[in-house]
Amino acid sequence: MDQAAYIAILSLVLLFLLHRVHGFASRNLKNKSMRLPPSPPGAIPFLGHLHLIKKPFHATLSRLAQRHGPVFTLRLGCRDAVVVTSPACARECFTEHDVTFANRSLLPSQRLVTFDGAALGTAKLRAALAQPPPHRRGAAPLGAPRRLHVGRHLRREARRDAFLRRLIDSERRRMSDGVYSEKKSLIAVLLTLQKLEPEVYTDTMITAFCSNLFGAGTETTSTTVEWAMSLLLNNPGTLEKARAEIDAAVGRSRLINAGDLPRLGYLRCINAETLRLYPAAPLLLPHKSSADCKVVGYDVPRGTALLVNVYDIHRDKAVWEEPGRFVPERFEGRKAEGLFVAPFGMGRRKCPGEALALQTVGVALGSLSLIQCFHWSRVDGVEVDMSEGSGLTMLMYDVLQKL
Repeated sequence: MDQAAYIAILSLVLLFLLHRVHGFASRNLKNKSMRLPPSPPGAIPFLGHLHLIKKPFHATLSRLAQRHGPVFTLRLGCRDAVVVTSPACARECFTEHDVTFANRSLLPSQRLVTFDGAALGTAKLRAALAQPPPHRRGAAPLGAPRRLHVGRHLRREARRDAFLRRLIDSERRRMSDGVYSEKKSLIAVLLTLQKLEPEVYTDTMITAFCSNLFGAGTETTSTTVEWAMSLLLNNPGTLEKARAEIDAAVGRSRLINAGDLPRLGYLRCINAETLRLYPAAPLLLPHKSSADCKVVGYDVPRGTALLVNVYDIHRDKAVWEEPGRFVPERFEGRKAEGLFVAPFGMGRRKCPGEALALQTVGVALGSLSLIQCFHWSRVDGVEVDMSEGSGLTMLMYDVLQKL
C-alpha cells in the first residue's frame, strides 16, 4: 500500500473520530439540561454498557430494572436505548407517544436483508401525515378475518418458491393473461395495489414484504407451538381439558380447521397464556424516537432506541397472581380485560400478522399431530425443561443445544 493510501485511510479515521467526539460532546451538553432516565454506572467509552449484557438479553434487562426502576437508559455502543419494563410506561409509549416511537433504527448490517429498509418491519413512518408506511396499511386487509378465510387453501398447500421474484413474475403473467379468482394470493393482492400506486408498491417492496412475512411468521409460530406443547405436557390436567373441548365441539371424525376456532374458547386461552409467559419476541422489535419527548416525566432525546421488555411486563407481580404459573383460565370471560398483554406490540407498529399467527398456532396446536391426534405423556414423568434460550425470538434452551 502506497503512502497516499495510508494518508487517505488515516484521514478517514481521524474524521470519524472527530465526528464521534463532536457528537459525544454535543450530546453531553444537551443531556445536562435534560432529566434523563437513570442509567447503570460503569459505562465504558465506545462500548457503553455492552459489558453488562448477558444471555438471554431480556433476563439481563429484567435484573437491571430491579435495580434502576421501570424506565432506565443504556448505552449500547454508540447508541442510546431506553428500556421500559412496566405496563403503565409501555402503554404511554404506544399511545401518547405512538407517532414519536413508530420508527425503527436501521443498522448498516440490516440493509441487505431488509432490502435497504423496504421490509415491513423496518420501513419508516411517514411523519408528515403521522401515518404508517403505505404497505403497512396494505397489510391490514391481508390479515383481516375474511382474507384469512379466503386464503387458507393457499396456506394449506405449505408450497413456496425461494426465489420470490420468480413468484411475482409468475403471478403477474397469470393476471395479464386474464386469470382471476376471488381467492387471490397475497402476491396477487399486492400486484393489484401496484397498479393503483406503482411508486409505492414496487417489485422490491413486494419482495421485501413477502420475505418479511415468511421470515417473521415461521420461527415465531413454531416456537410458540413448542412452548405451548411443553406447558401442556407439564400440566396434564390442562391438556385433557383442551382435548375434551375439541371432542365436544368438533368430534373425532375429522381434524379441526380454522372455522372451528371461534368455538374453542379454552384453546384460545391456552394460546393467550402461552404468549403471556413466553412471547415469541420478548423485547418486541426496537423502536426509535423521531423527536424529543417525555416518558413518565423523564426526557427521551431524539434518536433514542426504545426497548419494551414485554417478557418482564407480562410477569409483573403487581398485575398477575402467581405470574410464573401456567393458568389459561386467566383469560376466560373478561378476566384479563384491560391488562397489558402485548406479544404482538401495540400502536402503529403492532404486528399486522397477529390474526394469522393466532389462527395458525390454534390449528397447529389443536389438530396437526398434537392435541386432537395423539395422547401425550412425559417420559418417566420428568417435567419438560422450560429453560429459555437467547436471541431476537425466544427459543427453548434444549432446542438451541441441539442445533
